[in-house]
Amino acid sequence: MEEFTDDRAKRLLGKEWLSKTDAQTSTPYLIKFTTDPADLSCTVIITDTKSVWAEVLLSAQFARRWRRCNAKPTSSGPLDEAEEESWRKARLELISRTHSLGAFSELSFEVVPTRYSDLAVRIEAESFIWTWETNFVGHRMSADLLSQQLIFPLISVTHIALGGQENVTDMTDGNLEKAIDKTARTARRTPDTYIRNAMAKPRVATSLQRMSAMFGFLQDPLPRIASSAEKPDLSAPDEPLRSGRHDISLRGPASGLDALSRKPLASPPRREMVSPPQIEELSPPQIEDLSPPQIEELSPPQQETPSPPQVSSPPPPAKRSFDSALLTRVRFGPRANDLGYSCPDWLPRSAALKGLASMHVQCAIRYVLLRSVSLIGIADLDGCRTSI
Repeated sequence: MEEFTDDRAKRLLGKEWLSKTDAQTSTPYLIKFTTDPADLSCTVIITDTKSVWAEVLLSAQFARRWRRCNAKPTSSGPLDEAEEESWRKARLELISRTHSLGAFSELSFEVVPTRYSDLAVRIEAESFIWTWETNFVGHRMSADLLSQQLIFPLISVTHIALGGQENVTDMTDGNLEKAIDKTARTARRTPDTYIRNAMAKPRVATSLQRMSAMFGFLQDPLPRIASSAEKPDLSAPDEPLRSGRHDISLRGPASGLDALSRKPLASPPRREMVSPPQIEELSPPQIEDLSPPQIEELSPPQQETPSPPQVSSPPPPAKRSFDSALLTRVRFGPRANDLGYSCPDWLPRSAALKGLASMHVQCAIRYVLLRSVSLIGIADLDGCRTSI
């Protein structure tokens, strides 16, 4: 089957709708048909006002379909190319005349089962039989086709029939054509404005309203058809005033004297928040950094005949008390690790302020100070190492 394109759909705009009803299901169908003399192709669409089915037949497909539906024994042989083309043209013109307002109502119409398409329709006349094998075009294309080729023209015709100054039945065919052409030009330029104005006519709107109610089997009273519409009062009702703290107005912001006359709602008393007492932050006292005095190192005198010195144990020096808060930073020398004391390169400020009172730190400071003075004896250094 050839694809049903938008170009094929546009060719159907100038064709009339034909109506038929399936006798078995009592379903009404609307049919549009067109031919293309250039390539001897034909196109048909069928709708039940809910879905749309379509079929496109090229020249060779049309010839095969005709021979299958109307198989008759012939004594002559196959036709040549010119005779075949003339034979196809004659059958295509017959099918075209069949799908017309004057002939279509006299034909037999039946929906038949099929294995090759979505909807098969058989049309039977006195001298021939024809079958359409149509396929569903999809919901989106169905809506576009129904809107463009059925709904929009129906609204325009209804507007002319019910909204015009002259009765349509009293108009001649020429005057009706002029009225339709004028309305179509206006609707083609601004379709949105035209639909709005057409449906705003009270007689058109109420007529469609009553027709819909009749189709839906609504109970009485049915909507009345009116030629004019009354304008209702659209002012919003006043909100009831409530006393107390729960008075909440649903209306928008007031303006003018109304805003000045309104009293503000009483707000509940605020509870004072008790803040916690402010605690003064105690900062450590600013202490001057005491560094050991710079003492020149005394080298021992050169003696011609060195002899082992007689070392006498000097009296232990008086223990000095070091205040841990007097030092902020202490850098340990490289010999500190040799004496068995392991510590980081720089003592943090927090440790200098909080941990200098410990025995390990005091002994480390004592060792550094004693190490820098070369006059102190070895025995005292050993004692410091032992303490560490």
